[in-house]
Amino acid sequence: MQPIVATAPALAALTTALAGDARIALDTEFLRERTYLAQLCLVQVATAAEAVPEVAGKPHGPTAAAIEARVPRGALRVMVGDRPGTDGALAAQLGIPFALVLTGVTPPDRVPPDTGAAVIAPDLGSLVDGALHGSR
Repeated sequence: MQPIVATAPALAALTTALAGDARIALDTEFLRERTYLAQLCLVQVATAAEAVPEVAGKPHGPTAAAIEARVPRGALRVMVGDRPGTDGALAAQLGIPFALVLTGVTPPDRVPPDTGAAVIAPDLGSLVDGALHGSR
């Protein structure tokens, strides 16, 4: 497991260590919970000199394992997302239903036939309304 850089001095040491590498790969993850402004929450770094990188974004195993380690068994009810290939696949790994909302990456006219979604809703509000009051 690679170290987690969580302080300014550790970040400075990492950037100094990476300065000599010819190739650096970055993968970013953003948090958009309760805001429209995406906030950077994770940057994964790999270099050409490293061995095989461990992929940890959705829907890969380390992400599912991290969620399962932090959420009590049975507490997860549904994965809501706009990407069947990542959100839906993570839901499958977690053994929970996938609800596809059509407000992001997947527009209504491009819903793949094999989404694996238990429900497809035009937006999050409609999904919640249907769950609370029954589908109309």
